[in-house]
Amino acid sequence: MEPNFRAKRRARAAGHEVVLQIPMEPFDFPRDNPGPHTLLAGAGKAANIDNLTWLMSRFTGYAGVANFLGGKLTADVKALTPVLREIAARGLFYVDDGTSAQSLAMTLAPGQALAAARADVVLDSTAEPEAIEAALARLEAIARDKGVAIGVASALPASVETIGRFARALEARGIALIPLSAAMPSQQSRVAIGSPAVR
Repeated sequence: MEPNFRAKRRARAAGHEVVLQIPMEPFDFPRDNPGPHTLLAGAGKAANIDNLTWLMSRFTGYAGVANFLGGKLTADVKALTPVLREIAARGLFYVDDGTSAQSLAMTLAPGQALAAARADVVLDSTAEPEAIEAALARLEAIARDKGVAIGVASALPASVETIGRFARALEARGIALIPLSAAMPSQQSRVAIGSPAVR
């Protein structure tokens, strides 16, 4: 069994949702290459859906999909729309990692009946504990202001350790971690007022 399958099984056993990252074309492709089966802005609908289907068939049990890179693809209406439609057809949600200001995902998702949300903070754009702690403080402030906030991070050791420490202290500060699916706009009415949520 491959390590990512073991990690997924442990995460689900602990009650966590799993999100599948899909490699999408960045603006500086191919210099910055997300890897095999990358969805490309100029590839055409059939090729992108074939690659998306292949990627989604690698394992099961994930609740949603997120972009990995993808500045160019997510800014292209013609390329992104069928991808979002396919994700919606499978009953999954979509998370835009918030790294591209030009992403159209949040504009296009409602037209595809797709539950979607955009991350508020990239927690480890600088992968040093002090920078991650500062990003987590921003995320907490957003959660207190809006009632819900989404942070994204890589599985780097410094990120995992710093975020884990932060998460263990949240309940004492009156904040609850919620599943990412509960942070989707259509689900936010289920989050109790006065209990800001961070994910």
